[in-house]
Amino acid sequence: MINIIPESAEVLIRHNKSMFISLCLCCLFSLWFFGCESKTQSLLSNQIKVTEAELGIEYDKEMRRLENELATLEAIFTAREQDLHRQDALKQALFNNAMLIGESGSPNPLGLLSLLGTIFGIGAVIDNRKKDGLISGLLSNPKQ
Repeated sequence: MINIIPESAEVLIRHNKSMFISLCLCCLFSLWFFGCESKTQSLLSNQIKVTEAELGIEYDKEMRRLENELATLEAIFTAREQDLHRQDALKQALFNNAMLIGESGSPNPLGLLSLLGTIFGIGAVIDNRKKDGLISGLLSNPKQ
């Protein structure tokens, strides 16, 4: 039989078995602790495992995406809320002019002029919004 371990080392190991086994276990645990990174499921896909650093990057990326979506949603909400206020203002102006005509029996020329200006302004704003949407759509999706 070929002896790989020299006799002096063999005697040393035999006399210090517990210490040698402890040393081997410490080396194995050290390799396992420092050699294998802990991994968990990805935020974006349950089939991918990621490390803590990758998880942090995914979290930041997803938060930026959601913040952008929220900003877009807030902008749409504000535009639609302003549109509702304009419609309510127009209804109120029409109602006020109708009440004035009903009370006095004659139309108020200044009130009618104000009403026509409001209607024209709302029409211009709606037209500009439609043009802006069309232009931004063409710019974001250029034909190839």
